[in-house]
Amino acid sequence: MRHLVLYLAVLPALGCCTAALAAPEFRAGYGTWRYDLSGTVTDRNRTYDLREDLELQPSGRRTVQVEWDTGPGWWPDWSASFTQLGASGMHTETVTFDPLPLPPQTETITASADFDDYDLTLRYPFGLGPLDCAAGITIKKLRGDVLIDDSSNPPPSRQSYDETVPQLHARLRWPLGKWLALTAAGQGIKYDGNSASEWRATAELRLGPVLLEGGWQAKRYDLQLTGYALDAQLDGALARVGFAWR
Repeated sequence: MRHLVLYLAVLPALGCCTAALAAPEFRAGYGTWRYDLSGTVTDRNRTYDLREDLELQPSGRRTVQVEWDTGPGWWPDWSASFTQLGASGMHTETVTFDPLPLPPQTETITASADFDDYDLTLRYPFGLGPLDCAAGITIKKLRGDVLIDDSSNPPPSRQSYDETVPQLHARLRWPLGKWLALTAAGQGIKYDGNSASEWRATAELRLGPVLLEGGWQAKRYDLQLTGYALDAQLDGALARVGFAWR
């Protein structure tokens, strides 16, 4: 957290570098994130692999983002986003005992996870050659539940998460003419054994006021709670459609 305080202290100085940047602009987009899910979850001293043990299949892939570039001056640019995350699965395994005569037993694990991921970002823009850069802070809220029903480890377990954390944020944008731009952004923080980070790289195509965005996004959550832990990685193709207005 000490590094975060130092980082925030220098952000207003970036306002000195904002001259000659783009005019104010408002953007909004809605789309889908087709991610794959991997990692582990630990419940009551037993660790489950999200793919092999729980066979989780992703669901709930909506994504919404709203941005406002305020233009030159001391006011920071801002963006807000919402991502719906989810997965469900069932794993069945027959366990045999040696030596017999104990008969084989069938173990079944059903699991589901549903999360809402909210971001609010304030950033200061500055120029770096042909690149439009920005640095700032993101306030992330991750809220949801993980349910595991393991026939060999009763009773069913439900773990709720409701975490709000600040993250360092950085963005690069490279305009390639009037209608096309490449963008890369990343953010993250590590604190008290927990961490959350993400990045994305996209291309923006503008057809008049219509804005088309496509690329790749990855998120990772490593959360440690008493008797419970979640280490999940999500990555996949991102696509949104919306509009841009100046």
